[in-house]
Amino acid sequence: VAVIAPLSSADVGSGSDYDSFKLGLLQSLSIENNKRKELRMKLIFKKKSVLVTVFVLALLIMLLIGFVAISI
Repeated sequence: VAVIAPLSSADVGSGSDYDSFKLGLLQSLSIENNKRKELRMKLIFKKKSVLVTVFVLALLIMLLIGFVAISI
């Protein structure tokens, strides 16, 4: 990218090619960022769902122990 940056549209000549190229570059960068955001959200969601699952299991086990204690 560092090599491309100093080129102005005047250096390239037609300009429209350069602009479309720049646009394509920006779009690919934004797509990459969106993918990263989605991955991060998925990871956070996984962590949360694991925590919820563990919490629910702990609650069920406590209830089970409670019932056993009451029945004895």
